Amino acid sequence: MMQRLLLAAALVAAVIAGAWSFPSALHPVGGERHRIVLNDLVDHGRGSVGNDWFRNSARATVTATDRSISVSAPQDARHELELTSRELPVFAHDCYALNVNITTRRPGAEVAVYDENLVKRIADVGLTTRGREMHTVRFEAPDERPISLTVYGSRGSDITIHDASLQRLSTSCP
Repeated sequence: MMQRLLLAAALVAAVIAGAWSFPSALHPVGGERHRIVLNDLVDHGRGSVGNDWFRNSARATVTATDRSISVSAPQDARHELELTSRELPVFAHDCYALNVNITTRRPGAEVAVYDENLVKRIADVGLTTRGREMHTVRFEAPDERPISLTVYGSRGSDITIHDASLQRLSTSCP
């Protein structure tokens, strides 16, 4: 009887501890607490390294090289989702900066930050000028949910992503 009582007490304690720690379960940990640098792997990992990007359109041309990802939209594309990042953990309501180093060969593409369900647009960078540029956009992270980066293409847009990172700036945006 005493063993059953102890087992029940341990089970109740475990449930209470799990419920107490659950709100922080989705928080970034380790190296992702302050900065996340996305790799150039699309659809497949390399050895023990998982890919950070997923192709979304069979019509777009997405080419990953050693240090970059090229994305070309079809000429008749209106505004199509071409590429999506893995879910990126963030602290709710903290201030973040999306930094993307991109070469735009044909304008018309855009990089956007969305909630994990790709429903709510949080921030975006329109790529309207030709050439290589570092784009930075600041935004406040949504409630306790991860975010994703998306690349949209239209009218034959053609870009190369050289670097993409997410940096935690502070606990509130100015």
